[in-house]
Amino acid sequence: MSEQRTEIEIPREAIYATLIVIVLAIFGAIGNAVSPRDAENRPVLLLPDVRAVEQYRAAAETWVGEWVALDKQLRSILDAPLTNDLLGQSRKSQQAFDQALDLSRAVESNESPSSLIGLSAQTRNAAVAYLNAAMAVARFISAPTPDNRIDASSNVGIAGRALQQLQANEWMIKRVTPPLAPVLTRVPVSTPTPILPKERKEKQ
Repeated sequence: MSEQRTEIEIPREAIYATLIVIVLAIFGAIGNAVSPRDAENRPVLLLPDVRAVEQYRAAAETWVGEWVALDKQLRSILDAPLTNDLLGQSRKSQQAFDQALDLSRAVESNESPSSLIGLSAQTRNAAVAYLNAAMAVARFISAPTPDNRIDASSNVGIAGRALQQLQANEWMIKRVTPPLAPVLTRVPVSTPTPILPKERKEKQ
């Protein structure tokens, strides 16, 4: 006797429907994994405008942390006694200036939502202030005169006050949604023109 084989034909529509269900399940799992969560670990769906606000706030928090570290670095350079290792101190001041310049570019290249125009102004103010401070410290190290030291200390103080004002902003203190990862754009852009301190004539 010859063996009879039974062929089962699956409709093409059923195959497509199964594939669609699998794809939707994969995307759903990914969305559930990356979605921000509330205090009870439930996923939170954010509207585009709310998400833009939280992403800029997260970026601002990152910049604040870097400015805090930069502030300590600039003050340590000023507080250190001038020694014969001027080259080493010059390298430190150059590194501080490069960091201030990178932060200024990051702030300029990240557009803020219209609802955060005040916070954006404070971040830009802090960026310019620390760029000026880093430049003044580098000038003092390259020409360690009493007047240049006064200028450097003054600019570092101005930058510190700008940072305190930014940290005291209500948007930096209160959070209405779970933390989001910052979206930082690091592309070369034109930096704001630094406001250089007025040069003083050295007393003869």
